[in-house]
Amino acid sequence: MIKWCWFLLNFIFLFSCRTISKPVSSREYAVELLNQRKYAEASNIFKQILSQDPDQQNDTKILLASAYIGEAGLDIVAAFSALKPFIFDTNKNTRLAIKNIEGKNVNDPDFIKNYFLNYLEIVTEIVRLTQAFPNIALDNRPKIIEALLLVESVKIDNPYFLRARGLSLMLNFSQTLSYLREVFPTLDHEQMPTFANIICSFEPLIFLGNLEDLLKYSRRSVEDYLFIQESKGKNISKNLDSLNAATEKFNVIIDANRDAVVKTDVVLNNTKKYFCE
Repeated sequence: MIKWCWFLLNFIFLFSCRTISKPVSSREYAVELLNQRKYAEASNIFKQILSQDPDQQNDTKILLASAYIGEAGLDIVAAFSALKPFIFDTNKNTRLAIKNIEGKNVNDPDFIKNYFLNYLEIVTEIVRLTQAFPNIALDNRPKIIEALLLVESVKIDNPYFLRARGLSLMLNFSQTLSYLREVFPTLDHEQMPTFANIICSFEPLIFLGNLEDLLKYSRRSVEDYLFIQESKGKNISKNLDSLNAATEKFNVIIDANRDAVVKTDVVLNNTKKYFCE
């Protein structure tokens, strides 16, 4: 008996498995390859199936996306296991307040410094809560983007849409963390970080370079999450909301200083040196 199992990506990310006596179609054979972690072989078959009927194969799009995720080296089981408590466990919501920037002089170096410290306090909590989430190597990001394009092509009126949106949440969140973790190149992600670890490993120029992508994927994560939760009548995650809102405000500060990024870098580096030297 050949056992195959593919991920039922609903809002609580359960798994759906059944047993078949033998592969009776190329699709079922590809699913078996996916189950055996033969991702490249599985993706080739799924692509052939989609080329025959691209608009009516929404479940195959999700399976192909899963194959791409495997090719990218992202353990989907570990990712969902790490994502669930961060998003759905209200006892693990960060309670840190985000500084208000309305009416403030966002060009003022002291304000930039204070918001920077506030932001890294929030990031410290986020990094601690998501320590178990798998990392994605830089070279593997294109596969994650391909997977995102597939799940985003599932139409809203399709019965697979909610499942696709759950996968989209996981992918967008993995991209958010990937760009965020890059900002701390010397941080040991195997250890639980302190605020001092975060601030001393922070690289301002990498952050400024990653900010646009970080903001894009954090926004999309929030949008996916809100859609899933509202469709199920659940409460909003303060973790995702805090990270996105804080990043949005930091982006406003950076935009106001876009012509003086060097100045911003100096302010952030000087603040870092104060705590780390």
